[in-house]
Amino acid sequence: MSMLLLGLALATTVDAAAPAVPQPRRDVRVVLDQVVAVVNDDVVLGSELRRATDRHPMLREAMSQLPAGAPQSQVDATRREVEAAVLDELIHIVLVRDEAEKFDIKVSDQELQTALGNIAANNNLTVETLRKQVEASDEFDSWSEYTGELRDQILSLRVSQQLATWSVSEAQIR
Repeated sequence: MSMLLLGLALATTVDAAAPAVPQPRRDVRVVLDQVVAVVNDDVVLGSELRRATDRHPMLREAMSQLPAGAPQSQVDATRREVEAAVLDELIHIVLVRDEAEKFDIKVSDQELQTALGNIAANNNLTVETLRKQVEASDEFDSWSEYTGELRDQILSLRVSQQLATWSVSEAQIR
């Protein structure tokens, strides 16, 4: 029994001599990300919305319309308006992907390469130079993000074209 008390006394002495280690507060929560929309089985995250908003031309246009020295509340309100429009676009893309899958509409790698070639040629660049400029810019995290967004744009165009001309015959109705 005395050995047990001596052990507890030593442990207390060692604990008192050791520097205090700060304990993490358990009541503080840190938001890493959040779901801003649920579309069918897909989610749109807040980080996706912020990234898409930051690089959207609509944000640059809206911010350029603000007077010099605009109050932060006005800047924040303008950003929220643009975020709402960008969120609508992101939801639209998810819906387009779902429709494309339903109707087996795809964008081939060849179509993507052709579009990249056209974009590069329209800007007097090679595809490799375009890639370097995209990777060096702050707008996209990677080349694959850029090409993924381009693929979504092509897919959206193809889905709207194919579904706009889609019709049901009298025999199908019967």
